[in-house]
Amino acid sequence: MAVYLLHFHKPHHHAQHYVGATSGECVRERIARHRAGNGAKIVARFSELGIGFDVARIWPDGDFKMERAIKHRHGSIKQYCPICSAER
Repeated sequence: MAVYLLHFHKPHHHAQHYVGATSGECVRERIARHRAGNGAKIVARFSELGIGFDVARIWPDGDFKMERAIKHRHGSIKQYCPICSAER
């Protein structure tokens, strides 16, 4: 299982990150589904708006508990994002 962090190229309604987890498929396959618009609704919405994303970070030994913990940090998610850290 893995947890991953997506960094959108441009914020939309104050959202700039998405945290996801995958257990049944590899992260590469899951990211490809997101890019094709077949992933989470928020990622599909960014895609509809023409806003791309980069995979900012992957925790290969993550689990759903970790994904939830990161998501519940809300505005603090950017502390996990190396792209945001480099921009400061």
